[in-house]
Amino acid sequence: MRRFIFLLLFVVAVFTDCTSKDPVVLKIGNTKYAAHDFQDFLDRNMKSYMVADSMIIARYAKQFEELKLKVEEAKSKGIHKDTAFINEFNHYRSLQTDDYLFDMEAYLDTARLILQEAKEAAGPDGSSMLGVIEIVPESKEQTDYEAAWKLVNDIYKRLQKGEGFSELALKYSSHESAQRGGMIGWKERNSFSDTALANDFFALEAGQFTEPLALQQGTFIIMACLGRQRFDNFENEKESILAYMDANGYRERAVERFGQNLIETYRWRNLTPDQAIEKERTMLEKHNPAFRALSSEYYDGLLMYRIASQEVWKPAAKDTAGLAEYFESHKADYAFSEPAFLGYLVECHDQLQYDSVKTEYIDKIITREDAEALFLATHIKDLGFRFYSGPYVKGQSPVIDYYAFGSKVVPDGIKKFPYVKILGSVKEQPEKYSDVQPGINVAYRNYMTEKWVESLKAKYPVKWNLKVLQTFVK
Repeated sequence: MRRFIFLLLFVVAVFTDCTSKDPVVLKIGNTKYAAHDFQDFLDRNMKSYMVADSMIIARYAKQFEELKLKVEEAKSKGIHKDTAFINEFNHYRSLQTDDYLFDMEAYLDTARLILQEAKEAAGPDGSSMLGVIEIVPESKEQTDYEAAWKLVNDIYKRLQKGEGFSELALKYSSHESAQRGGMIGWKERNSFSDTALANDFFALEAGQFTEPLALQQGTFIIMACLGRQRFDNFENEKESILAYMDANGYRERAVERFGQNLIETYRWRNLTPDQAIEKERTMLEKHNPAFRALSSEYYDGLLMYRIASQEVWKPAAKDTAGLAEYFESHKADYAFSEPAFLGYLVECHDQLQYDSVKTEYIDKIITREDAEALFLATHIKDLGFRFYSGPYVKGQSPVIDYYAFGSKVVPDGIKKFPYVKILGSVKEQPEKYSDVQPGINVAYRNYMTEKWVESLKAKYPVKWNLKVLQTFVK
């Protein structure tokens, strides 16, 4: 119980702290939201816009308002005090904290330095993954030499036609790299002792290969460039460099330095760097605006999902009377421009497998849920069944065209799936809401969500500080 109370107090403390330096931009009921709350929301959601004009800000203000209304309702229902909610939130939070417990900018600066050093070491040509197919004559006899030369040229022609380099290397190459598909490794120009070979290889782009080359020792090779690194774009190389740094202790040293800096910054003289890190873990929302925004987004999102699911989404999915009424009043939105097949089709390639589930599943298909239950059953998926769910208009699926629309064109591969169950028919127009599922379910849920939001606005008065809101327009 004490642990539960601590977790609850921690969550509440994190998200009720509103500094007096921030002007209030929005008030919903008795809850005030500071300018930084809205700014965090914009930073997380408005990345695709270069300019924040009044229309864009108004759009995001509406989204922010609706989110906070749902959060207010969730809290009024006590969801934020629910043990399952607190545990889920804290689990997510714990997964995110490590990336904020060291100086990421300094870490990236180190990564850029590593890239620069690699670029300088590789030279202007960068580094390329060398692949080789080597053909060695069986003897020094002229006939064996000519046979080897013919073979390497045949391989070259096959490469030109699109056959895989790795497959051909595995099958024909005499080089020790054959078992790796001919892959030798990353090479720089200065790793070649033969200047002519280096020139041939570094003239290649990734995926290209040389013509057959005769070496002085009497063997023949085809070289391929299986990958290219020029080290000229940090974003392209960042993931691999960071993985290298993590594997070689850079992160541990960065975290230790971060812990020492925390001790100096906050005068935590009685703590070790590890202890300072753990203390900071509980205070990240206060000290790190980026983490505060991330954590707040998930906290609100989790509350919103739970309250919306409880109050609207699940009830709407079960509201068959409401769906029917919605369909009748929105029939024009679901009118077909041409006849459509409404129903389900199940195919199977094997009679024994088909018969094994025919009585239990296939013969019981009456509704969409029945059909989906068939398709989602694990052992059904593994038995080689194919499932189609309408509506389909003519021309969308050769299989539906053949079975439902009576097309004379036999689809490719249909003979491999001779065991078929079809339920439904072609209709000029939908007759009931189930004819246009699942699309109508989504529309009805959105409709009910809009009505719910309007009721929340009546329940919790909304007041924007327009003067503060205007400052976000750039």
